[in-house]
Amino acid sequence: MFAEGSIFEEIYKIDRVIGQGGMGKVYLAYDLTDGSRWAIKEQVITKSNRKLIMREDGIMRKLHHPALPRLRLRKLIGDRLYLVMEYIDGCTLDSIIKMEAPIQEERVVDWFIQICEILVY
Repeated sequence: MFAEGSIFEEIYKIDRVIGQGGMGKVYLAYDLTDGSRWAIKEQVITKSNRKLIMREDGIMRKLHHPALPRLRLRKLIGDRLYLVMEYIDGCTLDSIIKMEAPIQEERVVDWFIQICEILVY
C-alpha cells in the first residue's frame, strides 16, 4: 500500500489512488525520469484469488493491442503483485452513460463493436 508522494522502484512517484476494487487499488504515478504518467495496479494475493490474479497477469503480459494499456513492469513483493501500466486519461464508460443518458443507438453500437474487436483479439 502506497502513501501519497512515496516512491516505487526508484522511478515512480505516487500521486493518488484513482481506483479501488475487491482485490486491490490502482494508483496514478509519475515517472521521475520523464514526467510521464503511469497507473500502478496493486493486487493483494490471497489463497482464494491467487490463481485468478496469476492468470490475469499472464494474459496481460501477452497482450499488445492499441485499445489496451501496455504493461511496463510487473513486480511481486510478498503477497502483492504490482503492475505498472500505461495510464489512459479519460472517463469510464459507466460515467459517460450516467452523465449522458439516454445514449444514441448508433453510439452504443459503435462501443459494442469496439469491445467485440478487443474480445476477438
